Amino acid sequence: MRPEKKIDWPPIVFFSDGFDWPLKGNRYWFPYYWSRIAPVLVVTPPVSWRAAVSQILVGRDSLEEISPNLSVFRPAKFNFGLEEVIRKFSCSKPIFWHFYPEIFSRAVRSPHCFDVYHLVDLIWQYPFYYPAPDDRRKAKQLNYKVIRQADLVLTSSLYLKKICRKLNSRTFLVGNGSRTELIADLIGKVRLRPRDLTGIKPPVVGLVGNMTGFRFDFSLVEFLARKMPQLNFVLIGPTDRKLRLNELAVKLDNFHWLGPKPFEALPAYFKSFNLGLVPYKRNEHTRGILPIKLFEFLAAGLPVVAADLYSLRAYRKWVYLAADRREFVEQISRALAEERGELKNQRKEFALDHSWEKIVEKSAVMVKSFLP
Repeated sequence: MRPEKKIDWPPIVFFSDGFDWPLKGNRYWFPYYWSRIAPVLVVTPPVSWRAAVSQILVGRDSLEEISPNLSVFRPAKFNFGLEEVIRKFSCSKPIFWHFYPEIFSRAVRSPHCFDVYHLVDLIWQYPFYYPAPDDRRKAKQLNYKVIRQADLVLTSSLYLKKICRKLNSRTFLVGNGSRTELIADLIGKVRLRPRDLTGIKPPVVGLVGNMTGFRFDFSLVEFLARKMPQLNFVLIGPTDRKLRLNELAVKLDNFHWLGPKPFEALPAYFKSFNLGLVPYKRNEHTRGILPIKLFEFLAAGLPVVAADLYSLRAYRKWVYLAADRREFVEQISRALAEERGELKNQRKEFALDHSWEKIVEKSAVMVKSFLP
């Protein structure tokens, strides 16, 4: 990331429980790339009960220096001394960057100069954070309150921007990204097909990501595998439905779940795919999503067929959208029939503008515009 000119950035404190997640997303790459232009402290307060139990078991606070400009503080409990942490980090009125609302009301009482609320999803619909309907109702109210109070609201999708702009005029779309430049680089170096693709003949439809039941439509994928036996469906990633995927892999000769893979290994699989599939359910959990996999598939030059989500409609030039099972069959057939070499190159070029580095650069311009 290119250093900013004409501004001496204050330190930035990111409140993010997702920094340590195995699958890296916004909550990791935003602090990472911001640390190239400003001192960054990531505070990982336990938001969910699972995270709370995990950090309580550790039994003590920890402060880790990742790089000279990036440190991570992991408190052992939610009610930690925020002002003391900031003092230890030698922060003088930092920017506070929030991904969740729970810490906001406490943080605003500490000395700082600016509050950014970064909404990456309809997080009040997350069942693993807010399991009961009443929990989700209260979480939504809290999110709306924080959105109104923030100095700047950044969103990852058009749907989220639409919601937040009604509550705060300082709402802007930064979008989502991925390590598209790494995919583009590695895919050109792939020489061998992964061993676990042996015997799996093209055309191959690839599905990659965190396959959780509340957003991933397993029944749709099973339907497509049965309806289109001439295609092989390859799924890569962790899931909370292991038993079902294993059963389908036994029942269907063209259904293959390979489990999770390191990010650096994915380009080798992408090179063997003929199409990328994003089979999300269309419900209250997915309404605000802009799938990161869209940009990863495009970085590999692949045609993409995806559920007709609100936030994907702005990318119609780059994705085949399907509203139901019949349309998924039609769009997969169409995408494979229309494939040409020049389209591959156009997709790769487009995806490079959606790297995490570029997305963070975009956010820096927005923060700079409103910073006092």
